[in-house]
Amino acid sequence: EGAFDESLPFGYGLDLGFFPDPLALVKVAVDTKTMRIYMHEEIYKTSLSDEAALAIMFDRVEPNALVVNDTSEPRLIEMFARNGLNMQNASKGKDSIKEGIRELSKFQFVVTPESYNLKHELRNYVWNDKKASIPVAAYDHALDSVRYCATRLIEGSTMLAYSK
Repeated sequence: EGAFDESLPFGYGLDLGFFPDPLALVKVAVDTKTMRIYMHEEIYKTSLSDEAALAIMFDRVEPNALVVNDTSEPRLIEMFARNGLNMQNASKGKDSIKEGIRELSKFQFVVTPESYNLKHELRNYVWNDKKASIPVAAYDHALDSVRYCATRLIEGSTMLAYSK
């Protein structure tokens, strides 16, 4: 647990949900020198209308900042992009979850104190079959958001990240 390093380039990860799954937005910065990933929970809410989701995104996402989103709701993603948010689809494909977790496990996580749901997910994330690297699909909404953005930043796409 600690402060978010505001000196690093950052982006946002977005896992789309409605009910019972939340819409989860996490601000993420990766420091490859110290091998730390900084995370701050911005949104973790269920049952948001499209308009409410857009309003809260504008309230929490810094102008022009990269938002790496899941691809489950193309209509909502298009609405966010049409209204000026810098949306980019997360890399998904065969073994992307397993590979993303493997890459992130090389880093120390630093989570802001007020990121309650993110900390809850970190405490409760478990493997269905650790040997086969199959995680249980639960307690993973904010963590998926982190994985989407952090893997993009680690891949060398930091020029897409936003820095103050």
